[in-house]
Amino acid sequence: MVDLISLGGFILGFGLLIKGADFLISGSVSIAKKLKVSDLFIGLTLISVGTSLPELFVSLSANSHENYDILLGNILGSNIANILLILGLGALVRRIVLSHSTVWKEIPFSLLAAFVLFIVANDVLFKNGSINLLSFSDGLILILFYFVFIYYLLSEQHYKERVGELPTNIVNLPVAIFAVIVGILMLNLGGELVVNGAVYLALLLGVSQAFVGLTIIAVGTSIPELVTSLVALAKKNLPIAVGNAVGSCIANIFLILGISTLKGDIVYSSFRNVDLFMVFVSSFVLLVASLIKKDKMVLDKFEGFFFLVLYTLYIIFLLS
Repeated sequence: MVDLISLGGFILGFGLLIKGADFLISGSVSIAKKLKVSDLFIGLTLISVGTSLPELFVSLSANSHENYDILLGNILGSNIANILLILGLGALVRRIVLSHSTVWKEIPFSLLAAFVLFIVANDVLFKNGSINLLSFSDGLILILFYFVFIYYLLSEQHYKERVGELPTNIVNLPVAIFAVIVGILMLNLGGELVVNGAVYLALLLGVSQAFVGLTIIAVGTSIPELVTSLVALAKKNLPIAVGNAVGSCIANIFLILGISTLKGDIVYSSFRNVDLFMVFVSSFVLLVASLIKKDKMVLDKFEGFFFLVLYTLYIIFLLS
């Protein structure tokens, strides 16, 4: 028998995601204007962390139940979706102009995140261990790298980089902060409803739990990033659209996975290196795609289509 509550929650979740993204963007941009920081900084920090909260909640729950494949699949799968799916769809909607710092600094930082995780996670390969574990100390290392990233962003603020201003009504700071909080709450509630509904649909269709963890949950927890980026593109705010996607990739590994590791050791299966390699490939492809045109750093419909094809091939690989 079809569970109408799960299906209804699935539809309601999308409504909460869309409106929550609108609140989050409007409030965040108002904060950016009031504090005289760039939209790019807000996208890379406040919005990227806020939209990564579903990954955090799923990861903490998975760690509590020692379901490490779901935890790691959620983090790594979300990063792959952030770039290939979200920016791929975004480039089909609107031509994305990337800033100089995004191409030469933020994207390389996302490559660094994948490389650092590979080093700290593979104890058997690098430390002659008997099992691959992400320990408490590994979590501290990951979080330390995130603070280094934040320090870099703060040090770069004198450039006040702005690309594609967002026309918005600037409200006072308390109202803007309230809008951000409400937006994040709506995004996370909407994300949870959509994930639960997606899992129900997957089970109804007979899809395996492993596939759900690597794809549906990963994509489901990336829906806040997807909706936020698409809404930002619709409002012509490219810094938030790109900064949100790239910043979430950095936050997912350094901050979200780091915090999850502090709750307890995470067993890292060597097979996850395949997904981690795909995370690295996704960021590398984004870097190359942004540099192939001589005159501008842009993502057009061709790059967007290529990203989606690459993501589809990855899903086919998971099914094989």
